[in-house]
Amino acid sequence: GMNIFGRIVRARKPRGEDVQAVFMPDGSSFLFDRDLLGEPYESDYFIYHEDAALGWRARLQGFEVLVNPRSLARTFDEGSTRRIPYRTAFYTERNRWLNRLVFPSWWTKAILVDWWGLEWLAGMIAGRNRRARLHALWWVIVRPCYVRRLRARMQALRRVPDSEILCHIHSAWFSGEPGGWRGWINRFLHGYFSFFGLKFKP
Repeated sequence: GMNIFGRIVRARKPRGEDVQAVFMPDGSSFLFDRDLLGEPYESDYFIYHEDAALGWRARLQGFEVLVNPRSLARTFDEGSTRRIPYRTAFYTERNRWLNRLVFPSWWTKAILVDWWGLEWLAGMIAGRNRRARLHALWWVIVRPCYVRRLRARMQALRRVPDSEILCHIHSAWFSGEPGGWRGWINRFLHGYFSFFGLKFKP
């Protein structure tokens, strides 16, 4: 699934044969009703996090996103993106910021914005592709009108409150079920957000 930072955590296929609800479709292969959702992606998204945007858009309208553990799609993994590392890093970071700013309610954003900033700083200090990360954030900052128009268009689709959507998103910073200080941070974040009324998945 996806966490509050737009990163994949606990990305294990559900076990069993029952269809299960998830936050977003698997970007490599999925089925959708074009009559209900129209085009699946914004043309400007290009690569990465367009599947998360589709999950947000579907759930804003009150639709379910389901996965069938018995389904299987074979794909070549990352063969093309490895050849464009800067563009991959730029669009990944830029689209994460667009999703954060466009889809959640103002209250949700007010609670999460400091944590998004902290996660971005951690990536700048300890991560790779720093120039692409900085470029992506700057791209968003200097285009407030674009972001505002996109947000208005997406929020006009809203039929359900965030509470019916956030329960499908993880609060965890670290993937899996880590012990030690990583597990403590995950538990702290879940309790912190719950205190402010944001009921995420652990």
